Amino acid sequence: MGATPLESTKLLNELMEKPGIAEAKEISEDTPLQYITKDQTHLCTLLLFGGYLTKEREIDEDTFDLKIPNKEIKKRYNKFVKRVTETYMGDVSEIHRAIYENNYDNFEETFNKKLEEVLSIQDRGKDKEYSYHMIVLGMLMSLARYEVMSNKEMRNGRCDIWMKNKVTKQEYIYEFKRAKKEEEMEKLCEEAMKQIEDKYSKGQETKIGIAFFAKSAKIMVKEGDKVLLWKPNTKKLNKNT
Repeated sequence: MGATPLESTKLLNELMEKPGIAEAKEISEDTPLQYITKDQTHLCTLLLFGGYLTKEREIDEDTFDLKIPNKEIKKRYNKFVKRVTETYMGDVSEIHRAIYENNYDNFEETFNKKLEEVLSIQDRGKDKEYSYHMIVLGMLMSLARYEVMSNKEMRNGRCDIWMKNKVTKQEYIYEFKRAKKEEEMEKLCEEAMKQIEDKYSKGQETKIGIAFFAKSAKIMVKEGDKVLLWKPNTKKLNKNT
């Protein structure tokens, strides 16, 4: 069943009214991003994986009663669901162009600009944790030439995001890490790439490891063994020379 605006409103009402339970919602572990505005299953899956819903009761292997996890998220829920089901990330044309043209220097720059823009909109509580996975999904969901899936099962586990160019058949694997300190970003970015290569990649995919801290991202991109983007911080090296 398609998630028309009426259905999306119905889902929101279920969650906002007492007792705040969306009953018997099917969850699909492989989530094609193009369908989240058309299919309530994929919308619920996206919200669940992003931490904006939690499982209240298991009905069967793929069906659950879902609820908003806490009061803090519930306060922002109306605006959040509207953003996901309508325009979510706004204008991401520069990011799309960078991907289409394999211009990864521009991809990192525009990605960070959009990340700062989106996170500036959200509340920044002392213990605030952003769902970076959700934000990247929002950036990629409208890529017309690509099939995009979240948590796709790969060679030895599930990667964060998988994409495939429908024309060239080139595949892309994304893996994310969250840093507790800014100085951890490079190490975690390298760990994300190693995880892709050890667990998910078959060899020639475009591999994208991203480490996040606050409103910034460090990105490494490889295709096969070739490094397409990696800008390690050389300030410490310069100080010691």
